[in-house]
Amino acid sequence: MWKRYTGIIISVIMIFSMTVTSFAELSAKLDVKISVGDYSYTLMATVSDAGDSQLTYQWYECEAGGANPVIIPGAEGNVYQPEKSADTKYYYCQVTAASGEESNVVNTDIAEVKDKSAGLKEEEPKKEIMTFSVKDIDAPVTGEKPDLNASTGLGDPGFIISNIEWSPSHSEFKPETEYSVTVTVKISEGCAAGEGFKCFINDNAALASGNPDSGELSFKYTFPATEAAEDTAEPEEETGIADALPAPLGIPGWIWVVIIAVLVIALIAAVIANVKAKKRKAGRKNYVNEIYEEKMRKKETMRIDAEEIRKSESEVTADNNNISYYDINEGKSDSDSSSTAGFNSDNENKE
Repeated sequence: MWKRYTGIIISVIMIFSMTVTSFAELSAKLDVKISVGDYSYTLMATVSDAGDSQLTYQWYECEAGGANPVIIPGAEGNVYQPEKSADTKYYYCQVTAASGEESNVVNTDIAEVKDKSAGLKEEEPKKEIMTFSVKDIDAPVTGEKPDLNASTGLGDPGFIISNIEWSPSHSEFKPETEYSVTVTVKISEGCAAGEGFKCFINDNAALASGNPDSGELSFKYTFPATEAAEDTAEPEEETGIADALPAPLGIPGWIWVVIIAVLVIALIAAVIANVKAKKRKAGRKNYVNEIYEEKMRKKETMRIDAEEIRKSESEVTADNNNISYYDINEGKSDSDSSSTAGFNSDNENKE
């Protein structure tokens, strides 16, 4: 008989054991953490020995000792971060463990959240800057480029120059124009602009703008108008094509330059074409031999011409030596011959 109820008894014992494990040992505690950066609090509910139960969380705000709790809407996680407040407030979390149709509810300890500024270290007083002075900016001069360099003088002034901007923005200063320079400075860490501070650019009072609490300020100063440009240039005369060319040449000279250049190019092209023709005719290997033979032919021709000239000169010399008296008088008229004969008769009679 007892064997019949053994299974039932074991089942009841197991159910009772599971119930005790799930709810009897359920505990919740509260961890409070503070973030040093902004001194904000973080509250965390930690549960132990919950078994397989499903956990839910709900945070409450209450008075000291837990009186008059008020549900915080939306605070339903195990972590809650209260809003910053100068007043001291109290919080706790209610944890519910559910298993089937049964549930168990446990509250955490109460967290006391004090003034966020409590315990803060007193900040060291910042160095007040009463005078912001920027120097060594060249004043505008007609035709010159804007100066983008400046200095703060000797020592540590408590700020640095971050930007210099001119208005109107021109690459070169125009004549008879007013220009303004705006200098932007960044205040160094540990320094602050003192109340009623003053600013100067090249020892001239400047207009300040910007929020000193942001650590950045701008100073603006307007320089006197630049001087008028000097009119020293001679009036330009109308020019033509000939004036655009170099003076020594002119249009006729350039025409001859172009003609000579074309002739030189044509001559070079003819020489190159002649060389290529000889190469094609003789072949690359016989090109040198062809040139040599051509020179030898020219030399032989010159030698034959020289021999013919010498031969002609020899014949002329021989002919000159064989000229007779008849040859000298050849071609004279009969009257000339009779006069010559009469001359000879007279010479004989004289003898």
